[in-house]
Amino acid sequence: MKSQQLWLVACLGMLLSACQLINPSDDIQPYQDVIELHLGDHVHLDEQNVATQALINSGLRFSNPSTSFEALNNICYLSTTYIVDNNTGANLANLSLVALNRADSVGGTAIRGLRGAAGNPVTDPAIYRSIQPGNRVIAIGNSPQVVAGAADFQVFLTAEVANLQADVTALAADARVLEYGYVVRNMEGGRILRDGETGTVTIA
Repeated sequence: MKSQQLWLVACLGMLLSACQLINPSDDIQPYQDVIELHLGDHVHLDEQNVATQALINSGLRFSNPSTSFEALNNICYLSTTYIVDNNTGANLANLSLVALNRADSVGGTAIRGLRGAAGNPVTDPAIYRSIQPGNRVIAIGNSPQVVAGAADFQVFLTAEVANLQADVTALAADARVLEYGYVVRNMEGGRILRDGETGTVTIA
């Protein structure tokens, strides 16, 4: 995420979705659930909040969040990388976190619960809308450069969003699927997280 100012905490509504591949011999299983991710700044991450939502189901676990912060040209770049363990008993392809706008989200975004550098709640919808999702970046000289191993941002087509919306409405009636998200990659960089494997995902 990039913003004109530094915000300490953000809560994102996300749909966790794994898409089934066409080839049945791959033994890929569909998976969907609605979760929240709590992101902190480069100094402090609310570990209690992370712990309460880290266990997604009986076999998927998001853990060991590592937060990165860069400030460049009056823009702050914030990202959090999660370790993802798949012990569901099934291989998961294109396991993705898809942004959701919900009833308690602000300004048509997937975000709520922003706090400023002094710890005060942020209520201005324009500030929420100024935050842009993207890939993790680092400062090289005076320019932001995407970190290849943490470039997990993806944009969805309108038709893909429509297909996801039908599924997510059954899980959370107040949720509207937005056209972006983040994909989990295995340690080789691929998009199939097999049973027993560990991968990563970076929200930025």
